[in-house]
Amino acid sequence: MTLPLSRLPQEYVRFQRAPSGNFADMLAGRPCDPQAFRRVYPDRWREFLRRNFRNPLHAAVFFDVDERTARHWWEGSTAPQAWVIAFAVRAIPSAMSFLAEAA
Repeated sequence: MTLPLSRLPQEYVRFQRAPSGNFADMLAGRPCDPQAFRRVYPDRWREFLRRNFRNPLHAAVFFDVDERTARHWWEGSTAPQAWVIAFAVRAIPSAMSFLAEAA
């Protein structure tokens, strides 16, 4: 059974789906579409890697992952786990603003 939004606690309502796939909206607590974000994020991550690393091996060494994993990120076929994003945000000053830009 699905409750109508009017009957859900307010903290759940703010995460309702909306047409926006904008990560900045999500960070600001505005509604967004998590599936849309999921679809575009590998490309966003790929672009971040290409702007900050010379090649997949360079990224693999920096994030301490195997070269195959870094190559998949580089090609945009997969996105990283949350710890990788957190590490990038902490280690690279421009990471948060770039990754949080509208997708």
